[in-house]
Amino acid sequence: EGPAVLPEQLLQPLLVAVGAPVLFGRAERPSRQTTAALALGMVGCAALLGPSLAVGNLYGLAALFAAVCSAGAHLALRRLGKDEHPTAVVFWFQLVSFALTTLLLVALEGPAAAVPRLGLWPALIGTGIFATVGQLLITVAYQRDQAARVAAASYAGPVWGVILDGVIWGVLPGAAAWFGGGLVVVAGLLLAREGSQDREQPPGVAPLPPATEATDRS
Repeated sequence: EGPAVLPEQLLQPLLVAVGAPVLFGRAERPSRQTTAALALGMVGCAALLGPSLAVGNLYGLAALFAAVCSAGAHLALRRLGKDEHPTAVVFWFQLVSFALTTLLLVALEGPAAAVPRLGLWPALIGTGIFATVGQLLITVAYQRDQAARVAAASYAGPVWGVILDGVIWGVLPGAAAWFGGGLVVVAGLLLAREGSQDREQPPGVAPLPPATEATDRS
């Protein structure tokens, strides 16, 4: 079987690519290379999913709603990057997430559920460190580049899942994983090529357009 990939991981980059020009103006329209990378990445991840892709039921609808929420969060990162420092965004995100999760656990399971067992602390600390670093990096990325291009790069996640499956658990990928992973790699190369072309142009980041352009929906 392929790595655990949820349907929202397929749809979220596409929703970001569609929503960014609507919210932020024409400057956020993805280029042809980014659009091609999005398409290849989605097909590649679908191949990695294999038979585990489940739609058409209540859980599928929940996954679709999760994709919309995730896309909204990523678009908010792009907008916040105009005015806020990445460390401030990550700090408040982690703080609010911790508070809401703790309150939910206490409400559902009682106060004891909010305190993990001692044996879980190393894994929880490791997860927190990697999650924080990843959140910081993606916040910086949204601050410096188009939302669609940054979102398309997330399609590399399932490829890492296949690699770690082999390294840690000794699970060798099947034909579908090789095919899907190959497509995702090609998508990544397209994004890298477009990024290198941008670096050959005059230096500067890709900030959000001024308010007069951001209101242009045409």
